[in-house]
Formats: sequence, structure tokens, C-alpha cells
Amino acid sequence: MKKKSRWKKIVIIIAIFIIGIVSFILWFERHQEVMGVNYVVEDFIKDNFEGIEHVEINEQDHPLILPDVFIITGYVNNDKDMSFDLEVENKKYLGPILSVNTSENFPEMKEECKVEFCQ
Repeated sequence: MKKKSRWKKIVIIIAIFIIGIVSFILWFERHQEVMGVNYVVEDFIKDNFEGIEHVEINEQDHPLILPDVFIITGYVNNDKDMSFDLEVENKKYLGPILSVNTSENFPEMKEECKVEFCQ
């Protein structure tokens, strides 16, 4: 009876350990994915709009509203009144920016990027 009880405890400990490792791996992959999106968004904002010195992305706002789309929000130049939100396609790689919405006082889009986004 003691051997069965000992094996049961060992199996439970191993199962908990495996679940912990899998959870960490999934969290880490998600974190890497979000960091990749942050870089894409920062570059996009700086490449497409005039006078952008600093891009701040709201880290807590990375929900997948749709299965394959990130909705990213943030602001620029340390001014929360100059805010943006954009949708980034996310399949097995980071896809294009699908749409961008900006506040009224957001810096102007660069002339060469008005017809088609500079990406």
C-alpha cells in the first residue's frame, strides 16, 4: 500500500511540474509575440508620422479581439492626449498594419505615407 501511495505522490508532483513548465512556455511565447508587436508598432508610428520622438505602448492592452488581430493602443512624445490605436494582423508572423486611428491633436502623417502606409 505504501508503494502505491508513494508512486501516486510522485506522479502528482511530476504532473504539476509538467503543467508548470508548459504554462511558462506558453506565457513566454506570448510575451515574445507581444514584444515583437511593440517593435512593429513603434517603427510604424515613427515611420509614418511627423515629429515622433517617443512612442509609449499600453502594455496591458494587448488583447486578441479577433483571433488573428492585435489591437494596440498608446501615445506619443509623452503626451497622453496624442493617442493612437491600431490593428496588427498576427498569423504565424506579424502581418501588416490593418488600420490606425489617432486623436485630433496627433502629429500629421508624412506626405509620402498618406496614400499607402510606409512599412
